[in-house]
Amino acid sequence: MAAYELLVIKGPEEGQIYVLKDDEVIIGRDQACQICFEDRTLSRQHAKILINGDNLTIEDLGSVNGILVNGVRLSSSELKVEDRLTLGKVELLVRLVTDDTPQVERLSQPLSSGDEPTLLHQPDDQQLLQPSASEPASVMNITQTLSSSMLMDLLGRSHLSLGAMYRVTRIASSIFDLDVLLNKVLDETFATVRAERGFVLLIDPNTNQLELKSSRWQKKEGLDHKVSISQNIISHVLEKKESVLITDAMADSKFGLAESVVLHQIRSAMCSPLRGRTRIVGIIHVDTTGAGAFSHEDLMLLDAIGNAAGIAVENAQLYKDKIQNERLAAMGQAISGLSHYIKNIVAAMDTSHAMVEKALAAEELDVINRVWKILRRSNQRISNLVLDMLAYSKERKPDIQPCHINEVCKEAAELCHDRIKTKHGKLQLDLDPKLPLIQADPQGIHRCLLNLLTNAIDALDEEGGEVKISTQKQGDKEVLVTIDDNGTGIPENICNRIFDVFFSTKGSQGTGLGLAVTKKIIEEHGGSIEVQSSEDQGTKFFIQLPIGEPAGRSQEAAGS
Repeated sequence: MAAYELLVIKGPEEGQIYVLKDDEVIIGRDQACQICFEDRTLSRQHAKILINGDNLTIEDLGSVNGILVNGVRLSSSELKVEDRLTLGKVELLVRLVTDDTPQVERLSQPLSSGDEPTLLHQPDDQQLLQPSASEPASVMNITQTLSSSMLMDLLGRSHLSLGAMYRVTRIASSIFDLDVLLNKVLDETFATVRAERGFVLLIDPNTNQLELKSSRWQKKEGLDHKVSISQNIISHVLEKKESVLITDAMADSKFGLAESVVLHQIRSAMCSPLRGRTRIVGIIHVDTTGAGAFSHEDLMLLDAIGNAAGIAVENAQLYKDKIQNERLAAMGQAISGLSHYIKNIVAAMDTSHAMVEKALAAEELDVINRVWKILRRSNQRISNLVLDMLAYSKERKPDIQPCHINEVCKEAAELCHDRIKTKHGKLQLDLDPKLPLIQADPQGIHRCLLNLLTNAIDALDEEGGEVKISTQKQGDKEVLVTIDDNGTGIPENICNRIFDVFFSTKGSQGTGLGLAVTKKIIEEHGGSIEVQSSEDQGTKFFIQLPIGEPAGRSQEAAGS
């Protein structure tokens, strides 16, 4: 009959071996248990191991923190050789006793749970690289008792951490979109650290307040948009500029985790500052419920990620400021170019005003009716110019809401009815009636379509032509809106410049803002715009918009 033993690979009495001699072995904190650990995360009678011939079974005895077999929480399970058991802070390895099993020296003085601090600060680099004099013996003892698969697991974890740092460093040097950057950082953190919740909060430079910028939940069924993080932890990390590790959230008293523990069943948590070049720009926080407590190595990795992410966040913020400044500078340089356009509109309005006054005096209503159209058109041109300048020069978040894209297309087409009529052209609609609601800003998309339709109509010959708007669904995530005309087309040598700000093919009749603003609004929606054109053969604009998820619950940072 096979004989089994348990090797303590983590926690109190690390390196100790317990041979399972009885048919029933109780593990817990109570001294009466056959295997007893001084660990507050264990219940008095935590679990029971049953031996029936060559079969080994473990059962949870109604413990508070439960049992994990190879990282999976179970109430009972059959055990095999080299299975890993997690009970509170204690991790045990199931082994088969054979004649070849090496005899290892037991630790003469078991580690007390009180010797392990709840708070671990980031040590100096030299302290990290140079272990204490007492470490090698115990490490060697444990290493000698590990199977080849366990050693490979340790090596694999080290390789995984190194790979994560390499990828985070690449992300930090190549991504300047803050939202994408932070989501990528959390992706890499979750891929390496066994976390179940993760949050990134950044300090607003204007208000000096923390704002939630990115969050991640490992399990969909556990999705909860209300963020609960101890304000005491946050204050400590920001004030001391050091990382914090909570190995036992249930026993913690320093950081006041009681409410968070109950609300989210938190077992272990880590929080690290995002260090920029000259200041702390935010924090990254992760926690877990039952996948095992975080280790000091996990904290070191999170701290390193925080350093890389902090520099990346600063770079992204500087890049955003640079783009904004360039945009404002371009606006200033373009004022002289716009002055001629504005002057023509004002001159037309002045002339129309004089004609209206003269017609009123003579009661010539037909003249008033004709001139009024000119005044209305001039007023619309001024209004569009001001709106385009504001839209391009200012960072703007779309007012996202459920939107019928077909209705927006119909409204834009209705406004262009008189304009295309003067060109003796036709405006056709080919709208897919089965399109779903999309999450978009109706006003912004309406403005884009109006700009494109106006340009399409202007490109038609005086003798007539055709403009067509069509919509269709692309896959499950996007809709496609196409604006197609058979007008003069765009020469190939300037087609790649049409979205440049203040570039126009209309001379004094154009501002060069319409297409630049259209592209900016579409990209603010997470979409894209493309053009196909041939000279004298017409032009097609393709707008791809994400359908998006329905607007859900807002994320709020709440202190525990």
